[in-house]
Amino acid sequence: MAFGILFLLFIVTTGWWLHSRWSALRQAQEARREAEMLYVFEARSKAQQPVPAAPPTAPSDFYPTLPGKP
Repeated sequence: MAFGILFLLFIVTTGWWLHSRWSALRQAQEARREAEMLYVFEARSKAQQPVPAAPPTAPSDFYPTLPGKP
């Protein structure tokens, strides 16, 4: 009888310990994912925005000349 009670106590204690370790592991994984997402969002917000292309220049009256030609 005493062995049965001790065995049951051992099983309950082991189950409680495993449950607490499993919960701590899941919480650590969630915290890690949250930190990774914050890091990514921060990096995206600090990234330089692409520079818009310069507008094309208007044509001018300057035309290059070849050597020897006026």
